[in-house]
Amino acid sequence: MRGLGHLVATLISSSVALAASVQWRPIGPADKDSTVTLGFALRAASPGALDDALAAIADIHTPMYGRYIADVSALVRPSDVAVAFIESFLHAHNISRSKHGDYIRVAMPVAAAEALFHTELFEYAHEGHPDRRIVRPSGSYQLPSNVKPHVLLVDGLDAFPTLFQAQAHAKATAAGEASSTSVEAIQRAYDLPSGLDASDPRNAIVIGAFLKETFNQRDIESFEARNKQAPSSAFHGPQPVHCIGDGLGVGTGEASLDTQLVTALTQSQHATVLCYNANRVPSQAFDDSNQEVGAIQSVLVYADDECALPPAYVAAVDAEFKKAGVRGTTVVVSSGDNGVVGSTLLGFCGTPACSRYQEALVESAVARLPPDAMAKFNSFGRAYPDDGTSVSAPVVASLLAHVNKFRLDHGNPPLGYVVPYLYKVG
Repeated sequence: MRGLGHLVATLISSSVALAASVQWRPIGPADKDSTVTLGFALRAASPGALDDALAAIADIHTPMYGRYIADVSALVRPSDVAVAFIESFLHAHNISRSKHGDYIRVAMPVAAAEALFHTELFEYAHEGHPDRRIVRPSGSYQLPSNVKPHVLLVDGLDAFPTLFQAQAHAKATAAGEASSTSVEAIQRAYDLPSGLDASDPRNAIVIGAFLKETFNQRDIESFEARNKQAPSSAFHGPQPVHCIGDGLGVGTGEASLDTQLVTALTQSQHATVLCYNANRVPSQAFDDSNQEVGAIQSVLVYADDECALPPAYVAAVDAEFKKAGVRGTTVVVSSGDNGVVGSTLLGFCGTPACSRYQEALVESAVARLPPDAMAKFNSFGRAYPDDGTSVSAPVVASLLAHVNKFRLDHGNPPLGYVVPYLYKVG
């Protein structure tokens, strides 16, 4: 039995600043008896292992190229010391672990969380959507000094979620309104034959839909008919997972755009639309979506404001993308008109460093810019020279699906994390 002196000693802690938010307004102290669910992202025992594995697997000049790793637990597992400290700190609460072992989740009453983290929790409402409520600290919170070095992020305390502006105002969209881009024009631009089928169980496609975005199967059929695409009689369209209306409800703009284009361009029988209708899925650990048999292509059209997110949150999400890359999944993202600068212009992310594979090209491109242009944007960090509009992600993912189908048919692995390869051949 631990004595009070031991408990006091372990609670010598440092404050962790809460990310500021201008979109959320406090409406009062949180109900002491309500439950909060918190996720602890733990630092890996070998911090560079995941990065090194991804770099080797994605480099066409290494023997590891394309040798994907199904179970990445060894790359991200925290140290035994870290796990021991965290479990000791949270021993009085019901702990669950992610399949990789690098996330620990707990659910506890608000009163217990306030005592444990030396903070006061408030309920907040989003100023544009008052029905969206979250619980967060009113200021900073504290972690014990023997715990904090092992924790990258406390999901549920560290940051306020942001709402992607275009999707925050999602509305019903008729089949003819989702995309003004003709399938024939895309096929002509990329020399893609009409009716080309990328179907293969090894070549699955997942389309992410966020914040109550959803689609309608009949809208897809209308879109294909209008664009003179003729799927086979056995074609069933993408499968909805957690989608409002289960593929039969009223479609919204972004999800309709993505599903219509992917379906028309790939004719894939192995496409899924995975809908996230809230900021978190309470029944699912933070990274467990990355544990199932992975899709080969994932399509995401979403954006967060970099300045509104703490670096630890960015690093935790970035690690999930790296896990997907190590496992052989190509994640294609476009943030639409909510990009770094917007549309298809250049931009830099100041949080991560410039990737080695893009350093030479970026330095050369920046050196050619006139001095007055340099004063208008951030020119350091990781570069995103072509951010892309919403339509970019489903189009590029569809093209890659056909490339991967060809590679798989000829005994080669899928492209996986394809960006370094594109820089080499570009």
